[in-house]
Amino acid sequence: WVLEFGKWDLQSELKKGPEARDAVDKYVDQAVLTVYNSTYSNDGVTPVTGIVDMEGYSLAQLSSVNTVEFEVLKLRLIFICLANLHSAYIINTNFVAQSFLNLVKPLLGRHFEKIEIYGTNKAIWMARILRTIPRNQIPSWYGGSEDFKPVKVYG
Repeated sequence: WVLEFGKWDLQSELKKGPEARDAVDKYVDQAVLTVYNSTYSNDGVTPVTGIVDMEGYSLAQLSSVNTVEFEVLKLRLIFICLANLHSAYIINTNFVAQSFLNLVKPLLGRHFEKIEIYGTNKAIWMARILRTIPRNQIPSWYGGSEDFKPVKVYG
């Protein structure tokens, strides 16, 4: 799974009011459920490996109590639902995003142990990711193979 979280401007959406918040809440819940359901098949459980790209995540996302509260609640849900998490790599993490992740780390519990956080140095995080994920399963814009084809695209 690849999640380009840094591109999401949650604060702008949440400022639109309760209806927009409900819509974002529903969208995130559906996304979490889709990932969760992908771990189960007729063959049993398939552990999830993911890349969370924080490129573009800005300080503005942390300037609203409502936005931070929403993100913390959703992160807790995500990590509760990802009991089948094998590993996750948070990449392109700027100072702001890293500060936020350190803030919520105690709330995320044991699942956070399976997550590795990296800055913007592609050489460092790509070397680590390639130990777990074959290059042909990584999008080319992250350094994967040019013939990469996603199984499915959401959003």
